[in-house]
Amino acid sequence: MDSPLVQPDDGATLDLIYNEIRARLAAQVEYSRALDSKAELVLSSSSLIITIGVGLKGLLGGSAPSSCMPIRALGTAIFVLSGAFYAASMVLGFRAYTLYEFHRQASPRTLWDKYLPMEPVEARRRLIQNMIVAYENNRETITSQKVPSLKWALRCLVAETLSLLVALILAAG
Repeated sequence: MDSPLVQPDDGATLDLIYNEIRARLAAQVEYSRALDSKAELVLSSSSLIITIGVGLKGLLGGSAPSSCMPIRALGTAIFVLSGAFYAASMVLGFRAYTLYEFHRQASPRTLWDKYLPMEPVEARRRLIQNMIVAYENNRETITSQKVPSLKWALRCLVAETLSLLVALILAAG
């Protein structure tokens, strides 16, 4: 399981690698938190927009003359479509926001039990290898689950907003 990245026996080199990986893991967690903030914004914006739209639709309700039945039917269909975009943005937003299990460093008890009996250089080498695996697993979670879900949630939010505007314009007659 030795990797060419962590072969040196020089403690200073291992310290450098350890500190760099630790910093990247911290940056990765911050990036994930930033994505969660964006997902929260999509969720709240989508809910606010649909709430305002439903309220305005209720006020405008049947203001179009009955001779414009095809336009009213089209407006209603587009309004229902905006509801579908709302539902999709909520599902995708929650999928992006869902707390995925992040791989982090071992627990203090594991560190004590597993690494204390080892030689310091070997302990540092194995700890670095575990951190590399955690970083790669976290990157996979972020790029394959959080980011795509957030992108699609944002697209659905835009589609919801535009379809709701069209439905309200048609309802206003």
